[in-house]
Amino acid sequence: MISQLIDNRYQILRLLGTGGFGQTYLAQDLGRASKPLCIIKHLKPASHDPGFLEKLEQLYNRQVDILGKLGIHDRLPTLVAHFREEQDFFLVHDFIEGHTLDNELRPQMVWQEFQVTDFLKEMLVILNFVHGQGVVHGDIQAENIIRRYRDSKLALVDFVTIRQEQIQMQSEAGQIFLTIAVSTPGYKDEGEELQPQFSSDIYNLGLVAIRSLTGMAIDQLPRHPDSGEILWEPQSSISVELEHFINTMVQPQPEARYQSAAEALRVLQRLTEFYDLPAPGSADTFVQTETELLPPTDHSSDSMFGALLEKEQLQQIEPLLSPQSKASSGKSASETALPLQQPLVLGGLALALGLLVYLGFALLRPPQQDWQKVLDQAQAERSQKKYPECIQLADTLPPEQQLYNQAQSLAMNCQLDPAQDLARVGKLSEAIALLGKIPAGQRGYQQAQQLMGQWSDSLLAEAAEQYRRGDLNIALATLQQIPASSPVSKQAQEAAASWQQESQTNNQYLVQSRAALDGRKWQEAIDLVDNVKLLGQKVPRDSAYWKQTIEPIVQNAETELQKVNSGAFSASPSPDLSPTSPSPEASPSP
Repeated sequence: MISQLIDNRYQILRLLGTGGFGQTYLAQDLGRASKPLCIIKHLKPASHDPGFLEKLEQLYNRQVDILGKLGIHDRLPTLVAHFREEQDFFLVHDFIEGHTLDNELRPQMVWQEFQVTDFLKEMLVILNFVHGQGVVHGDIQAENIIRRYRDSKLALVDFVTIRQEQIQMQSEAGQIFLTIAVSTPGYKDEGEELQPQFSSDIYNLGLVAIRSLTGMAIDQLPRHPDSGEILWEPQSSISVELEHFINTMVQPQPEARYQSAAEALRVLQRLTEFYDLPAPGSADTFVQTETELLPPTDHSSDSMFGALLEKEQLQQIEPLLSPQSKASSGKSASETALPLQQPLVLGGLALALGLLVYLGFALLRPPQQDWQKVLDQAQAERSQKKYPECIQLADTLPPEQQLYNQAQSLAMNCQLDPAQDLARVGKLSEAIALLGKIPAGQRGYQQAQQLMGQWSDSLLAEAAEQYRRGDLNIALATLQQIPASSPVSKQAQEAAASWQQESQTNNQYLVQSRAALDGRKWQEAIDLVDNVKLLGQKVPRDSAYWKQTIEPIVQNAETELQKVNSGAFSASPSPDLSPTSPSPEASPSP
């Protein structure tokens, strides 16, 4: 279906996924002035039994109504349209530009407690609205949570089921069982039955929280052999209150969990009122690896850092020094430089120097409010399109800071913005080439590949439309703008070869048709021109190509046929069609 026009409005650009009930596509809405991207879900019935299809359509229409209600929320995809073609059903909703939360949950990098609390609150507010409409999401996971590029807020996508219902009907082939679903089913918790429950969403959201706190995938964590509970607590260091809250979310038995987002949200709000979250950046809320907790200690001088330490801080370090180093403080170098004592003295000095360096770095780092100023300044640089300065400022925030993820998202946006600026003014080929310079594994690479694919698809769709109008040369020039590194480069090359071959065949039919007119073979001329095709399909009579190239031949032949049928034979040769019908040599168009 790639490049196909659905409902005379939606240009299919790319297949995103295939499930048990159909496919999901990225498309472009040509019916709106801005031609925005959108998502199309194509649902195919499992049976063509009339009674089955009638029941299926009733449930489909009910689901459309519910999707329409959900679409009024800013954090959910808006339902754009729904329609039916023959026995297939289509849902269209808007495309949310951003990156999935999965990109932020890096292995061995754990979130701080306040980050997880903020995340849970934000998601529970969204779920509270969803559950309030009587809807279960059914597949909450990091891959289905998007952080929007425009404001860094979270959005929930890919609803698996809108009140899943089972159809059981009797047909000639036997019993048919079908569960209606809007998209491909995903992860289900152990306590979930056929009918998903609100607590299933709570469970899966709790799994995302555990993953963010431990830096580990859920299947990497052990479970209790009897109860089946996930034993994740040893991998995290958070307050007992939040630990208990998350454990309630992920209880194996559904009845033991919070039964709705509203209940969980009320508990979490009360919980955070009664205990203080650990301060951002404290050692017990952020863990990378033990070797990265202390800066390198191979400095030859401590003057810069020592000048920043107060007397009380030095007294706190003194007990950590070795006895030999303490004893040496009142002696000369010659008295303390004994062979057996030297390694101990040097070791103690190295330890002290390391602690001085660490404490110096801690005191040099700005407080939280200053990091917010840095981030605000980086955002201001972005607003002025000073992208290198934006990236430089955003990258100064250390990983343990509360604003780190937001800073990294901003830096990535500033990395992608120059290309997006080019794309907005129609310079898609330059934009694609710019993104192609981002190496694999670097920040923004996945997002760059996605944008390159979208823009390449847009160029391919634009070229197909140009060719459909009969502008072969312009279409080929558009295809040449798609770089070799693009995901659709091979498809573009194949399209160019196919269109050129089809154009040559069309020109042959046009030449033969004009020759038939000159020989007064009116019907033959019509039959020959009827073989002209664009993209493998007959040319629409309302298209510019038909009116400019084919219609003059058909009108002339039909006029002469009417004369023959009426007995008014014309002995005059056919009129010269060259002014309105370009020859193959004059026009490369099909």
